[in-house]
Amino acid sequence: MKKKIKKTKIEVIKQLSRDFSIKLLCEIANISRSTYYRTINKEDKDKELKENIKEIYFKYNGIYGYRRITIVLKREGKKVNHKKVYRLMKEMGIYARIRRKNYIRKATKETQYVSDNKLKRNFKSKSKYEKFVSDITEIKTTEGKLYLMIIQDLYNNEIVSYGVSKSNDMELAHKVIDEWLQSGKYKEGSIFHTDRGFQFTHILTVKKLNEKGIIQSMSRKGLPQDNGPAESFFSHFKEELVKIHGEKTEEEYKKLIEEYIRFYNEERYQIRLKGMTSVEYRSHAI
Repeated sequence: MKKKIKKTKIEVIKQLSRDFSIKLLCEIANISRSTYYRTINKEDKDKELKENIKEIYFKYNGIYGYRRITIVLKREGKKVNHKKVYRLMKEMGIYARIRRKNYIRKATKETQYVSDNKLKRNFKSKSKYEKFVSDITEIKTTEGKLYLMIIQDLYNNEIVSYGVSKSNDMELAHKVIDEWLQSGKYKEGSIFHTDRGFQFTHILTVKKLNEKGIIQSMSRKGLPQDNGPAESFFSHFKEELVKIHGEKTEEEYKKLIEEYIRFYNEERYQIRLKGMTSVEYRSHAI
């Protein structure tokens, strides 16, 4: 009897793991799970093999291509040809990301996952932590370039997280996103809107946001207006800080940016917020 109960628990765990992979795939493809199940429930002799391939693919964060996945399948006792695995992966629209040394710093700039523009320029938010925009800008210093990334809450225009780095890379993006998630200033179902930069289309970013129930939205190609609030913030930032101070050292700019973000959130009064600052307006949120 105990063995039977143990076996049942293991089956439940396996099912939950499969459901998570399916949920992630559906959100990436922007289709409902009902559509997914209705499609796969049609007679498909490769149904089980496709599920095995997807499980392995997401287990290894998209690192494994068809050849490595074939190896895993064979080690699990399945007789399958690498050409068939390649064909099925192509049918499902999943591909291995390009691997490089220090991939967090030198991640591929090729698009991996692109989300629809769910925001559709509706930049008004009825409650805090509902809609967010994010972007990255470049700053020239006397020692080279700095990159500033921000995440902004559209409810009160507050910069909820930001980061400065010498490199426009995955490390900067994940540092800012991680600090935002750790702050708790989000909720399940929040929309996170960005452009199609490689940092945001990368599988690690997609997985990180999906695990928190955050929905990705992306601007259409060549239309920066789709991310208007972030563009507007950087316009104010450069007018009110960069043009005033000109070229300074990296350390000087890091301190200036820190002070400006604090000023923007806590002291800069905004007409749209009924004459309040971002922090004041948030404190009045119900």
